[in-house]
Amino acid sequence: MKPFILSLLAVMAFVIPAASFAKTKGTLATPYIPTTTVFASHIDAGATGFEAPKLSPDSSLVGWLVDFSPCCESYSVPMELVVMSPTGRLHVFSPPRSIVGWCFSKDSRAIVFSITALHGPTDESFELHRVEDGKLLKEFDLPWKDLDRQINGLPLEVRIPVWAVCAATYPGQKAGAGQ
Repeated sequence: MKPFILSLLAVMAFVIPAASFAKTKGTLATPYIPTTTVFASHIDAGATGFEAPKLSPDSSLVGWLVDFSPCCESYSVPMELVVMSPTGRLHVFSPPRSIVGWCFSKDSRAIVFSITALHGPTDESFELHRVEDGKLLKEFDLPWKDLDRQINGLPLEVRIPVWAVCAATYPGQKAGAGQ
């Protein structure tokens, strides 16, 4: 319970100041942020922690990962990505597999995340979603053999698209990104 409370406090320490001072057309705005509701709803849903908070490049959005314990496992993993606007509106992305990396797009209007299975050889998938409505804009699958090559220090045979590089989890994935 102690690690959960510490992770909750860490995210709140980041989220509240970041969202409170989000820039809106060159001026500072102080939106109403229902932090109690935000965290209580995830805790009620079985969340075990929060991690990887990030502020969008234009400082208008803040996002974080929400950890859950998968069935029959003794540990928790990030299974949701939450993005909050300055008004406190939440956009929740719940992919079918664990989120291993994420970022905001350069224009702050979309998010990119990479997902993979928890165990065994599996492809790593990258998805680009518009924040406003959650629409899937682009997707890319990195085949397991290339991920395995990366882990072993070998160059990738398939280039990760430029839009997906920010969510890549291994240093070599960021090198030599393609279009």
